[in-house]
Amino acid sequence: MRRIAKKWGEWESEVREKLHRPKPPLATSASNPAIHVAKLEEASIPQDLWQAAYNQLEEEEQAILSKIRVPAPPNGEDEDCSQTKAVIDEVIQITKEQYKDYQQGGLKIRRPTGGDINLRQLSRKIISAAWSFKDAISAVAAFDPTSHAASAWAVVLFGLMMTKNVCDLRDAMFKSSEYLADILARCAYIEINFYHNRTEMGPEMRSTIIRVYKIILRYAAEMFNVQMSSMGRRVLNSVTTITNHPLMSLQSSVKEEEQYLYQFVQLDQHLHRKEEAERLLAQTDRLEESVQDVIQKFNLLNLHIAEGAFYDSYLNQHEDICLPDTRMEIRRQITEWAESSESKCIFWLNGMAGTGKSTIARTVAQSFKEKGQLGATFFFKRGEADRANAKRLISTIAQQLVIKHWQLAPGILKAIELDPNISAKSLREQFDKLILQPLETVNLKQTITTVIVIDGLDECEQEDDIKVILNLLPHVQRSSSMRIQIFLTSRPELPIRLGFKQHEDHQDLVLHKIPKQVIEHDIRLFNGLEMML
Repeated sequence: MRRIAKKWGEWESEVREKLHRPKPPLATSASNPAIHVAKLEEASIPQDLWQAAYNQLEEEEQAILSKIRVPAPPNGEDEDCSQTKAVIDEVIQITKEQYKDYQQGGLKIRRPTGGDINLRQLSRKIISAAWSFKDAISAVAAFDPTSHAASAWAVVLFGLMMTKNVCDLRDAMFKSSEYLADILARCAYIEINFYHNRTEMGPEMRSTIIRVYKIILRYAAEMFNVQMSSMGRRVLNSVTTITNHPLMSLQSSVKEEEQYLYQFVQLDQHLHRKEEAERLLAQTDRLEESVQDVIQKFNLLNLHIAEGAFYDSYLNQHEDICLPDTRMEIRRQITEWAESSESKCIFWLNGMAGTGKSTIARTVAQSFKEKGQLGATFFFKRGEADRANAKRLISTIAQQLVIKHWQLAPGILKAIELDPNISAKSLREQFDKLILQPLETVNLKQTITTVIVIDGLDECEQEDDIKVILNLLPHVQRSSSMRIQIFLTSRPELPIRLGFKQHEDHQDLVLHKIPKQVIEHDIRLFNGLEMML
């Protein structure tokens, strides 16, 4: 008994040296009218749940907690918000020291049933909980502004100090410190994520957290009542009692409240998911309305779509596509280009008349559509009113893009509303306002490449328009949220060759330079199919 009393005295001296400053008394609104006014002005600020729990304690319990000494915060730091941090830092430091002693063989903690406890596992849990709680304090200024949580962490420190000096109680006190640190961290997580970071919180959840904090503070008061007791048998008996019945009572009470708390959390998460789903659907509704507005504006403002420009339009329904297993090498190269993030912006398929450029264009357009990659198509054709020039090129592509990517609708709609005569403007201005600006402002995070197919550019009547188009198309790369590539076919005529010469970011394939054996293979397949018909 003398040995235990001596160790208790050594521990008490060490605690007095480390925990040297009492917490300042809290001012009340009754003694200071200015504080009352400030509280009214700050009614929207989340309630201090630790203070609410403290207010529900008996006066005797409050008196005990007010005498708890906590480490002084480092110089220059705010006093209130740093008191709890200072205690937690002491907890971390003591835990590290004890684990170091354990590694060196100087600290062994035996279970009552026999065998050593896993001190490394317990130390990890305590340090992890301590860091988590510190993160909560740092993340939200309104979390524990009155530092009442410092009392609970001081109990954790109290238990760790006792394991260092009172051998007979090491197992029980380490268990007490580990459990208390863990429940403090869990409650801090719930309070931060389901109270401070939410605009609404049910009164049931708030009341449950307050009850848990009240249980913890009451346990802290009971523990520190032991600390203030006289030395000797009375202290030993009190501590032994504390490590059994009150801890079991704490665990039982907290477990009961935690069951309610986690039910509220699960319900809150479920309702929050419903709100997120509703917001997503509402956003989709708004985008759909914007798309319809864009289409209506296109019609009202004479921003018509070029008839027959789509690869699968009524006018093109009798046009050929590649037969199965033909043009396979060409189609493979085009597919690889469309799927590689390292590809050039433009793939230029060129060849003399009759080499099958449009057939390949329709085939790959269908393939892109099946893969979800097709953004728009425009098939030029001489002699057709809408397709023999570029007058409706931009509006036709813009309308297809907005149907593919609804998120572009607000930007395109804004451009039309700001400039109802946009269709009468230059190709450059149409491209900038109807395509480029909407692409630059939208945030799609699109991972799949969107391909625009333009066939027969050489059939555009105005050579100057051809030059402008070739100058504008590479600018789609300025979109950071969507990767857009252009598949373009034409004859190798001089204006087009000169246009591509000025822009190196393209890949080209010359159809009339296809190896002879590939052409013969396709002819054999074609003849075989013809004989079967």
